[in-house]
Amino acid sequence: MKYWYETLAVAQRILIELGRRRRSLVLWSIFPVSILLINGLILKERANLTTAKAFEVAAPASLVG
Repeated sequence: MKYWYETLAVAQRILIELGRRRRSLVLWSIFPVSILLINGLILKERANLTTAKAFEVAAPASLVG
């Protein structure tokens, strides 16, 4: 349980700091979405997939990695 509380404390501290710097928070919100869009569109073109299927395939790799 100790590590859980420490992890939550670190996450809370990061969110507080990002909240103080609003520009950074906005950029970190936009970044994953833009990566997902780019990867989805590349997959759509190269693999000749539908848009829905391309984003379905691109989502796990884009948002995790």
